[in-house]
Amino acid sequence: MSGTRQFFLLPWIPFFEINLENHFISSVETTLSLFFIRKSIEFLFLFLLRSITMIVVFFLGKKPILLTPIRVNPQPPPILPWQEMPHPSL
Repeated sequence: MSGTRQFFLLPWIPFFEINLENHFISSVETTLSLFFIRKSIEFLFLFLLRSITMIVVFFLGKKPILLTPIRVNPQPPPILPWQEMPHPSL
């Protein structure tokens, strides 16, 4: 265990080891593991962002039923003064 160093992503999960005797292979493994960790975090972030965007677009695309006034007996529009007089041809 003297030639191996562990790095922990969480306190109880080691996610890569560096072997100090074989530095080239360990640096390649470290680079690859960091690359895959970065890509997985990027994928999760983009997936969450796309999901949130789809939910927001879905709810904004629907007509807000609760915000529209509900008229039980709709009143006819008021008669304007120029609509009261009959047409001269009648």
